[in-house]
Amino acid sequence: MSDEKWRILVVDDEETLANFIVKNITQDNLDYDVRVAHTGNDALKIIEGFKPHLILEDIRLPDMNGIEILKAAKALDPDVQVIMMTAYASLESSVEALKAGAYDYLIKPFKVETLKNVIKNALGKRKLQEENRRLLSELQKLNRELSIANEKLKLAKADVDKKLEEKIKRLSVLHTWSDKLSSELSIDSLIPLIVEGAKEVADKGDCALLLKENGAFEVKEVSGFDNLINKAERLDLRTQEEPYVIKYEEGEIKEVIIIPLETKEEIIGAIMIGNREDSTLEEEKDELSIYGNHAAISIQNALLFKKLERSYIESLMALVKATEAKDPSLRGHSQRVSELAVKLAKELGLNQEEIKYIRYGALLHDVGKIGIREYILEKPGTLSREEMEIMKEHIKIGEEILKPIAFLKPVLPYIRYHHENYDGSGYPEGLKGEEIPLGAQIISICDVYDAITNERSYADRMTKEEALNLIKNLKGKKFKPEIVDVFIKMMGGF
Repeated sequence: MSDEKWRILVVDDEETLANFIVKNITQDNLDYDVRVAHTGNDALKIIEGFKPHLILEDIRLPDMNGIEILKAAKALDPDVQVIMMTAYASLESSVEALKAGAYDYLIKPFKVETLKNVIKNALGKRKLQEENRRLLSELQKLNRELSIANEKLKLAKADVDKKLEEKIKRLSVLHTWSDKLSSELSIDSLIPLIVEGAKEVADKGDCALLLKENGAFEVKEVSGFDNLINKAERLDLRTQEEPYVIKYEEGEIKEVIIIPLETKEEIIGAIMIGNREDSTLEEEKDELSIYGNHAAISIQNALLFKKLERSYIESLMALVKATEAKDPSLRGHSQRVSELAVKLAKELGLNQEEIKYIRYGALLHDVGKIGIREYILEKPGTLSREEMEIMKEHIKIGEEILKPIAFLKPVLPYIRYHHENYDGSGYPEGLKGEEIPLGAQIISICDVYDAITNERSYADRMTKEEALNLIKNLKGKKFKPEIVDVFIKMMGGF
């Protein structure tokens, strides 16, 4: 957001409480422009003209239900953050509010500091959403440019004379690789793909991809070149807009063509292709230049997607932190579980893609607890059967929160099944053995270890040795034996 103030609307039929809220949230923060409404109809009128960034409203008002105001506000501005307040909390009303798009649900009476923190986090989420929208717009713009470039390539191919059959073949290969590059949004997978494609487009065996960092070109991927060029090596290349050829009088490699990777703003890298034959690469500059343009756009797309993906995760982590803020004993739990799960996944030999989704799953495994009532989360001692059934709902709530986000689809089974037990005694479906997704099993053991080695409202913390002994005793019952063995070894136990 620019220098514009955050616009906040407080809706409560209790004038004293509303004034109390306004006084406390504005006394230390001059960046808030706050309005007050005491009825639902007044609130709707103010929302239309005031266009608040955040609404703090009572769920029960004299003339309408707070959910109606929430839905009306969301219809006008999907990014508006709404915090519901009530003195009559129920799971049904909290879940209904969250499904309708509420950011959080405060139970009266609440602490001023809690209110301030929730408002701060909600406005932080709003800011992230605005940034996401901007990034998405940039990504769509780049995709349009790529589509235009592909259209030009198709028109060029249609006009080529039959005599240029070999050139048509190269253009066909180029088009195929352009599509491959444009459909790959993982930067780690894209880099070796660009090298592989450049080798096929040029029909050569020596190729390297360099990206510009801090004024120098660093080799990110290399194939061939007889160790003359090595990965992570930094080279001082001449930068220019068009491909250029460097010829050598000695050695097996007779020439190297440098293809700049250029965006609208700058040159972000280069592709180097070596030629061991007597023919020159001068005649292939056009095709290689087009390939370089596609590679540059694809790299930019992948970097933007990575940033967008990170923004989504940060937005969801705001929900996790909001949940952890309700119970001090939960603070940092999700981050610690994520670090353990990533380490364990590496020990088990999983690939980078699998590890990425296990990390996301571990970070977000408790996101559904945002919909669980605070007295259950904070209750000391054992939960009653009824309370336990309510607590189990957090996996369903978490799954519903994450389901609309397409790139998190692989994470959903981890959220749903991280409370299943290896012997079939877990929930929600009583899966057992290999029926339980590996990622869910990894998150489960890390979740339990962190829970029992940190203070909780319902139990004292265990030492590392006590915790590992407990996990060992649960081998084949709650946890897969092979995972237990690797975990204990990883933690330096026994």
